[in-house]
Amino acid sequence: MTENLRVTLIHAVVPAMESTARYFGEAAGVVPTHLLDESLLPLAQQRGGVDDFCVERLADLVELAVAAGTDAVVVTCNAYSAATAQIAARRPALPVLSIDEVLVETAIGLGERIGLIGTVAVGLRQQTELFSVVSTRLGAEIALAPRLREDAFAALRAGDRSGHDELIADEAEAMTGVDVIVLGQASMAPAADLIESRGSVRVPVLASPQLMVRRLRDRASPV
Repeated sequence: MTENLRVTLIHAVVPAMESTARYFGEAAGVVPTHLLDESLLPLAQQRGGVDDFCVERLADLVELAVAAGTDAVVVTCNAYSAATAQIAARRPALPVLSIDEVLVETAIGLGERIGLIGTVAVGLRQQTELFSVVSTRLGAEIALAPRLREDAFAALRAGDRSGHDELIADEAEAMTGVDVIVLGQASMAPAADLIESRGSVRVPVLASPQLMVRRLRDRASPV
């Protein structure tokens, strides 16, 4: 392993790349490279989910990262979480990670009642399944409260970042009876700052880029 961890982040949308670039760019010991393929999400939507064809599309991108000499790969599109696990099984010597992994594990560790906000239907469906898989593996009982805000994603696609963040913050404030709130898409991470600044949400609000940076920094740090 090199002194600095060379990490390739594979994105399906520009806002996810922009959000993660902010946090990964500030991470000591981690050198990020961003790989964008905007066909990934429309492909999954057109095919009714992430099928074998979609998996191989993602696998091709992972191979590009490997050829460039990466030390780890992080997939930021949560619609491809299960596909990422399949590809990781093919390459046990290389960390191929879904950005959702640490997010889901951390949320389960913070409480049983979990509020989950998503902005893309196929991604929210995959993430709901991931919560089920991980909670079973950890032997944890959870009560998941998913909320879909496609209007927020539409705002983001139209270039209205502030409008997107306002809608996500409104949804977080409307959630009651939960121990933790999860912002499902990597592109939603900046909304966590707005939620904190408003000050009305009294439970932890988790976003995946910040958590994945910490995990990768731990990998890069000498033992």
